Parts: sequence; structure tokens; C-alpha cells
Amino acid sequence: MVINGYQQFNNFIGEEIPFKSTLNDCITHVSKICGCQGKRKASKSEECNQLYINFVKANAEGLKEYFKEKTKDDSIKFMHNSHHYITSVKLR
Repeated sequence: MVINGYQQFNNFIGEEIPFKSTLNDCITHVSKICGCQGKRKASKSEECNQLYINFVKANAEGLKEYFKEKTKDDSIKFMHNSHHYITSVKLR
């Protein structure tokens, strides 16, 4: 399994992970910024991206058992912006 960014990660994790509400709030805030404010929207999106990257780096290994319940895949590869590697977690 490959998770390509913070929005996909947000959809993958459940409410039982407290970080979900933090990331959800950030994503909601991005969606409320008008497209006419491109720099502001990009800046907030990058903030969400950094939240995701930092969370994955610090917690992915510790969430192995949780991830095993969410997918039958042998591993999860975490990426950001679809092509920048963060880390991988072997599940089986």
C-alpha cells in the first residue's frame, strides 16, 4: 500500500487516532481558503503536509498493529506530494 499525501492519510486513519482531528481541522481550513488567495492556500496546505510528515516520522512504527487492522497489504509506504518518500512500515 502506498499513501501519497496528507489527505489520503487522513482518509485512511480512523477517529481512534487523536491526530486525526488535528489533521482534519487543517484540511478543513485549507478547503475554506478561496482559490484567489493562492499563496495563503499553498502555505496552509504545506502546514498540513508538515503535520503529516512529522506525525508519520514519529509514530508510524508504533502504529504497526493498528495499520495491520486497516489493510491486508504487507507494508505501507508513506509519501508526500505523491513522489517524496517519508518512510515505509513492514506489517507482515
